Order: sequence, then structure tokens, then C-alpha cells
Amino acid sequence: MHGTLLSKQVERQLEQMTTTYTSGTRVDHYEIIRMLGHGGMSYVYLAYDATNQQKVVLKFPNAELLGDIAVFERYRREAEIGNRVRHPNVQQVLNADEKRTADYLVVEYIQGRTLRSVLEDYAPGPLPVTDAINITIQICEALACCHEKGVVHRDIKPENIMIRDDGTIKIIDFGIALLEGARRVTWRGLSGTMGTPDYMSREQLKIYLQL
Repeated sequence: MHGTLLSKQVERQLEQMTTTYTSGTRVDHYEIIRMLGHGGMSYVYLAYDATNQQKVVLKFPNAELLGDIAVFERYRREAEIGNRVRHPNVQQVLNADEKRTADYLVVEYIQGRTLRSVLEDYAPGPLPVTDAINITIQICEALACCHEKGVVHRDIKPENIMIRDDGTIKIIDFGIALLEGARRVTWRGLSGTMGTPDYMSREQLKIYLQL
């Protein structure tokens, strides 16, 4: 009997998480505004936090990965990383300790553009030197803080650097980050080598090409 009840609870949770949310849908005390994007791992939504009266970003696992326990371990780890790393140039995980009806992350909403988008404005030329130096310094300061806390991002690239309207940068997406002392977790269908090949170190790339 207990097993049947547990199975039904899991089914209800999966049904909720596989729903493509539309504008106005309520998930706990968050109201969906619109979808920001989706990829092989997550669906990402802009939402309004009715309790704290602010815009936030909700990150749900991709439906195809729901059967993989590593997905939920990764989400919990990303929340733990958010609690461990507090820095003005790192996107913050919010409300990590609250009870929710499904497994999802709530992260800081950043009003701005990706570094990729900014680079495209100047293509085929480079960024102005002063802008490039300012961005690089902020990225290095954020990464130094992460490394001091035992966190390795593993996917630094222009798409994962947000630039706010005031020029402040934010490193985002710690979904595949490595946490010192924690067990390595590989999602189903993904290799143990994480990251984007164009931005990997030579040592990582050699391993990636051998897979």
C-alpha cells in the first residue's frame, strides 16, 4: 500500500514537471511570465516571486532526464553551490531552503545581455580594450572566489557570462560545476568530460576527442 502511494506521488510530480508552463501559471508562490529558453538539460522560465515581490528565474529539468536520479542530485548540488558561493559577480541561487511541490531551482534574474550578444555587436572586430579588461577582471575575481570555496564551473564561455546594464558581469549556469569533496555525477547520455569543446583546456579537449 505504502509503495503504491509513493508511486502515485512520484507520478503526480513527474506530470507537473513535464508540463510546458504558460504565462500566468502558478508554481508554488511563483507566477510564470514567459519561457526564456530550453536545451538538452533544462527548461528556463522568467517568473514573479509573489512572496518577495521580485522577478526570478525558474530552472526545471528536461523531461527526458526525469528518470535519472543524477538529475536531482545535480540540482541539489547546484543549490548547495549557490549557498556556498556569495559574490557580486556570480548569479545567486534564491530561496534554496523552502519547501516546493517539485524539484526546480530559483535563481537571480539578471537584466542584461550575454557576453556572446555583446561580442556580436563588435564582430568581426574585438571588444574595446577598456571593456575587455573590465569584463576579464570581474570574471577572474568571481572565479577566484569560486575556487576558494571549492567550486569549479567547468563551462566558462560567452553564453554563460551575463553583462548587466550597469556593466556588472554575472557568471551563470553552474549546472555541471564540480564541487570539491562531492561525488562526481554524470547525467544519462552525457560523457564524463563536461564543458564546451571550443572553450576547454587542451588537456580536457584531448580526453574529449578520445571518447
